[in-house]
Amino acid sequence: MTPYEAWYGDKPDISNFRILGCDCLALKPERKCKDLLDVKALPCKLLGFEGTLIYRLLTPDGHIILSSNVIFQEKRPHIAEVLKRHHEDKDSQMEGEKGPPAK
Repeated sequence: MTPYEAWYGDKPDISNFRILGCDCLALKPERKCKDLLDVKALPCKLLGFEGTLIYRLLTPDGHIILSSNVIFQEKRPHIAEVLKRHHEDKDSQMEGEKGPPAK
């Protein structure tokens, strides 16, 4: 039981937690998108949090920006994919230990 659960009686909402360093897109405000074909999002890396829902981001040119309008591209593999890769790795190791077939 966490201290939050002991105090409030329910589990905390951690849905806004993100993986630090993950790729994300910071959406530009409409006033900065002057043309219909302008880029509407800037690729960034997540550095941290500023308050509750404002994210600190690193742009490709090295600037640090704050934005609350962010789309995250976290790579979270499904458990079935992880297990499949694990079993494939084990099988390949087992084949390597057996060596070539005897004649």
